[in-house]
Amino acid sequence: MPDPCVKSTWSLILAACLLLAGSGSAVPAQGPEITNVIEEAGIDPIRIAVPTAATSAGAVTFARELVETIRDDLAFSGYFSLHYTEEEALQNAAAGGDPDFAAWLATGAEALLLIQVRLADERYSIDVRMFDPAGRSRILHQRYGGSADLVRRLAHQIADEILGSYDGLTGIASTTIAFISRHGNAKELYMMDYDGRRIRRMTDTGVINTTPSWAPVGDRLALVSWRNKRQLFYIIEPDGTFRTVPILAGELNTSPDWSNDGSKMLYVTTHDHPGNAEIYALDLSSGKNRRLTYSPTIDTEPDFSPTGRQIAFTSDRSGGPQIYTMDPEGTNVRRVSKSGSYNSSPAWSPSGDRLAWVSRIEGRHQIVVLDLNSGTLSRLTRGNWNHENPAWSPDGRHLVFASNREGVYHIYTMRADGGNIRQLTTGVSGETPDWSR
Repeated sequence: MPDPCVKSTWSLILAACLLLAGSGSAVPAQGPEITNVIEEAGIDPIRIAVPTAATSAGAVTFARELVETIRDDLAFSGYFSLHYTEEEALQNAAAGGDPDFAAWLATGAEALLLIQVRLADERYSIDVRMFDPAGRSRILHQRYGGSADLVRRLAHQIADEILGSYDGLTGIASTTIAFISRHGNAKELYMMDYDGRRIRRMTDTGVINTTPSWAPVGDRLALVSWRNKRQLFYIIEPDGTFRTVPILAGELNTSPDWSNDGSKMLYVTTHDHPGNAEIYALDLSSGKNRRLTYSPTIDTEPDFSPTGRQIAFTSDRSGGPQIYTMDPEGTNVRRVSKSGSYNSSPAWSPSGDRLAWVSRIEGRHQIVVLDLNSGTLSRLTRGNWNHENPAWSPDGRHLVFASNREGVYHIYTMRADGGNIRQLTTGVSGETPDWSR
């Protein structure tokens, strides 16, 4: 059975298309001017104190897991650093009054989160207050409630609202990451919480499954699967059923990507020419397929912009893999990547103002991000290993990617500035991740 390349969809396409013609097309129009390359970036996280919750009888275990999960979520964000201190003398505000702002400020805390948990009739009531000690002000006050089995969900909701209180964006603590993991000669679909918890296997097909792609609302997933020696496109419905996608199939079919409104799906196929991978668009309502690219070279890895007005993709029409954009009709093609002989796997940020991709630097695949407004290109990863398949978190604060820094490929996340890199998968390998929206 053919085994698609672990490392990138580009490598998969290149290996499959053995009959490519030489590049004879004109050099396309140029994209945004890259004015500066940043090798190091970072932010100063806010020092937040999250003391042990004040609790009623019977609520201690629930409160402990709640607070620990909130702490983990805030630390994971990279925008907060946990500030530990001798808190017993500072708990006077836990019963509902304002805290001793001067005392907390003296500890070095820049933010303070006080939580109370009460248990009544098997239901937990949670009171959450967040303060700015320097400004002697309350930033947030919310109440929540639920049963014991909802503790992680409630903690994620609280953490998301805390992050949103700073920049107005919806948090990611309740999101899911889909990825592929090897099992002998097979590759199966897995999912996990955004922080690597609750890893679960979703398929048991015994065949190769690749390139999962979340629908915009996060309740459906597109997947490429080898069945009967053919690559077929499926949509996995919320109830777990598989529905075949009516693409124009060729010997090679890959790289599904949804439009932001969920009405269209981009994909790559060799349908019109066995050795020539081109990009197509499928209208999911009508079932109509439309070819977008016409090039004697490889065109692959399409990614819709959030507005749907542009498509980023990888093409070697200039002699090697580079990043391009085009209109949704396949016109107005522009080259975006300006440096390096190998650039692939483009991914639009949710706001549409940044484009991440993989660039070969000193023989290794590294992730870079281009600010489309300023033209600044930032290198996010480094080291003597490869980083592949970047995908954005729905709030644009993080990227998920695959890397072989531990010898085999695992799934990692990092902040959008390259900081706070974390390994998510343990016990199973990980490839081609995608973050639910």
